[in-house]
Amino acid sequence: MPAPLPISLDSPAVSQETVTWLRGQSLADFHALPEGTLAQFFDGEVLVSPAPLFLHQRVVARLHVALSRFVEEHGLGEVLVSPST
Repeated sequence: MPAPLPISLDSPAVSQETVTWLRGQSLADFHALPEGTLAQFFDGEVLVSPAPLFLHQRVVARLHVALSRFVEEHGLGEVLVSPST
């Protein structure tokens, strides 16, 4: 089992970034955003989320491994990392 990750809310590795709101946007503006932009359209406003930090990705990977092992050992199905289609 991997060692626990040193996670602290005071750590510089934990993002304190917030989302960015682009107000007065059209749906066409939203569709014109570069491919892969983490954004959502809400009533004329575009919500742009910051990209996940390395620590976040590392935690997701470890959770996926642990959950996949458990699910496979117990014949419960399959664990997928989002997004999936």
